[in-house]
Amino acid sequence: MSRLDAELIVAADGARLGGAVGYVGPGVPKAGFFDPDWPVIRMLSVDPQARGAGLGRRLTEACLHHARRDGAPLIALHTSPIQQVARDMYLRMGFHELRQTPPIYGVPYSVYLLEL
Repeated sequence: MSRLDAELIVAADGARLGGAVGYVGPGVPKAGFFDPDWPVIRMLSVDPQARGAGLGRRLTEACLHHARRDGAPLIALHTSPIQQVARDMYLRMGFHELRQTPPIYGVPYSVYLLEL
């Protein structure tokens, strides 16, 4: 039997893809700086031509919906100061910085949590 490691959530307007995000549910293997029981938001991406319309927030909210569906009390992600627009959005949505992680290719990252 195969198992689902992640769900890809996409936002499209007709045939045009506006953005996507990965949702990794609780109990699924993930990077060591995440608790395996946490659901995690991964690789949020919005087409530059679609930015500024709230698409990133709606994709993030879809992940929150999935986490609630899975009965999770919180959701996690990791981001970096170089991803300032996304990081600021996460903070406005109520995420808080939990801890820094080891740099990835020299870039500092931190884990953020949101209680659901």
